[in-house]
Amino acid sequence: MSQRNAKDIFEKVLPSKIATHSGFLADAGIRDKTVAVQVDGAGGGRWAFRFDSQGVVAMAGSGDAADCTISTKEDTFQGLLDGKVNVMTAVLFGKIKVAGDKGLAAKLGGALKKVFA
Repeated sequence: MSQRNAKDIFEKVLPSKIATHSGFLADAGIRDKTVAVQVDGAGGGRWAFRFDSQGVVAMAGSGDAADCTISTKEDTFQGLLDGKVNVMTAVLFGKIKVAGDKGLAAKLGGALKKVFA
């Protein structure tokens, strides 16, 4: 099982990955959008990210007006990190819920998969 929880990923790992791979979000067509992520359980929380016109990411408050909100539980999130949970299967079975722009969630997932590979 992964040693990192959602809080570690969103507050420590993701910002360094983004800094190292600047422009990957713009290359994926993710611009001028806000995405909120809600992970329920120990080590979880709520985060919102704003992608500007160059695909640069900044934390964006509560994410109440997000273009897309992705929510899951900590055990599903851990399964994603460990490679034991398939994203599409988890979405189909309601273990990952996407509200708002589902196309944005798909683009973001593909872009992050490349960066974390």
